[in-house]
Amino acid sequence: MDKSVRERALRLLTEKHADPSITYADIALETGYSTRQLMRLSRRLEEEGEAAVLEHGNSGSRPHNAATDDEVAYLRRLKQPYPNVTIAHFRDIYLEDVIENPAKAGDVERYGLIRRGPTWFRDLFAREGWVSPASRGPRRDAAGRQHPMRKPLPRAGMMAQVDGTPYDWLGDGRPWCMHLAVDDATTGVLAGWFMERECMRGYARMMREVVTRHGVPRAMYSDKDSVFRAVKDGSPTQLALMMRDLGVRMIFASSPQAKGRVERYNSTAQTRLPTDLVRFGVTSYGRLSPWFNEFYAPYPNSKFSYRPLDPRSDFMPLPEELDLSEVFRTRETRLSRGCSISYKRVTFMMADVDGVLLEVPDGTRLDVHVDAITEEMYVERSGKRWAC
Repeated sequence: MDKSVRERALRLLTEKHADPSITYADIALETGYSTRQLMRLSRRLEEEGEAAVLEHGNSGSRPHNAATDDEVAYLRRLKQPYPNVTIAHFRDIYLEDVIENPAKAGDVERYGLIRRGPTWFRDLFAREGWVSPASRGPRRDAAGRQHPMRKPLPRAGMMAQVDGTPYDWLGDGRPWCMHLAVDDATTGVLAGWFMERECMRGYARMMREVVTRHGVPRAMYSDKDSVFRAVKDGSPTQLALMMRDLGVRMIFASSPQAKGRVERYNSTAQTRLPTDLVRFGVTSYGRLSPWFNEFYAPYPNSKFSYRPLDPRSDFMPLPEELDLSEVFRTRETRLSRGCSISYKRVTFMMADVDGVLLEVPDGTRLDVHVDAITEEMYVERSGKRWAC
């Protein structure tokens, strides 16, 4: 094939990287290359770049593919803020923040930067002595047996796997718990919420994000932590009451391996998220949860989630008349003492928005609620709320 045909093939292969709807068969019809030849060219294009492939033709000789001193110096500077980045993640940062970033076009031209493939970056890490964090192997039990992952459900929304993972996300010595939900069918992140410790409020805030962004999943798959299932008397927990109001069935896993999808994302998050927090300038836990749900969750989903076996969604729409503040709240009762109640050994007065105190006979049983989102506490009586 002459050089113009090769150039045409390489341009089409570059377009295919951005548009998967373009097939090798389409390019073969345009260029006369066989599918096998195009697949080889695509691999070389990914690893060596267009200029190197054009220079060396299809003779089978492998190009030296050596980076210039300027390129390597640039990559060293690029990596400095990310001491614990993996090879694959660093390549993503290079491609997304530099090569594909119009604001960095000047750097690309000045330092002769080009697309580089996974093999090239593995060699770079080895030459520079950079250590990539080790990935976890498949989970095994005490006898060393590997646990196969359960087959995914066919439709998104059929079940959300949830879990809580404490980790030092900001690298400041304070491990906070990420309350996470992933879809069983796609492994896609549905929502996350960060709290100082694993707790009901963290899961409630996470689930509110899930139902407002995606709809209501049919089931929640969790471990047997007391947040999800009462240990002593078997009565529903506060979170279970919230899920009951939403029509979400609660299913309890018999082992961590059974929650393989959410466990696997937890491992991915621990290697990627701390680096991305530095990358995107997130420096406080107060900002982390909103940023994670608004901006970040779609990013790993574009890389690691799968299409469901059945494209139909099983997420249930939220009823228009449903007031989520009446769902995501605790439900307890207290006996009145004049205009006050005792809650967690603290005495609270009860008043309406005008400051008028609620007066009921001593010993009256009152419904006490704490909003899981705002943490506002109030008494509800005769359809009216009295703040505490």
